[in-house]
Amino acid sequence: MYRELVNLVESLGRPRVLVIGDLIYDRYVFGDAERISPEAPIPVLKVAYEETRLGGAGAVVNNLRLLGAEVAVFGVVGEDADGEDLLETLGQTGAETEHVLRVGDRPTIRKTRFVGRAQHRIPQQVLRVDWEETDDLSEGDTARLRSGFERLLAASWPEAVLLSDYGKGVLTPRG
Repeated sequence: MYRELVNLVESLGRPRVLVIGDLIYDRYVFGDAERISPEAPIPVLKVAYEETRLGGAGAVVNNLRLLGAEVAVFGVVGEDADGEDLLETLGQTGAETEHVLRVGDRPTIRKTRFVGRAQHRIPQQVLRVDWEETDDLSEGDTARLRSGFERLLAASWPEAVLLSDYGKGVLTPRG
């Protein structure tokens, strides 16, 4: 069964996929939660390490690149440090990020998960904090994304278009 799956993936070649959607920067804070705070009945997380990962449409891009596809990304990040980091991480996958818009009127979507282990056992998420703007993109930003999309379609670049919608304002009836 495993070999059949590998053969199937290898037979796909290098498809050109255009991914449009909500780019999310996932941050994980891992540690031990072995005591309760004296200030409130909540666990205290003693941080051991942190990780950042591509989330939302970014995770889709990463998975497609791991399968060998050529990928162009359409989405939005803020003009902030998280946006820089997300773009750099996307670029490290080998995806084309030319069509990711940097916008000043919304932050890069970031979700931070705090994951604790009690008595060095199974990790459990204890809190998630979201930084996001979910309103639809402005008409101007939507037009900029649409223009780039239409150029790639006219050039017959993509063999497939994948929509990755997390309800954060990039994919809308207007867009």
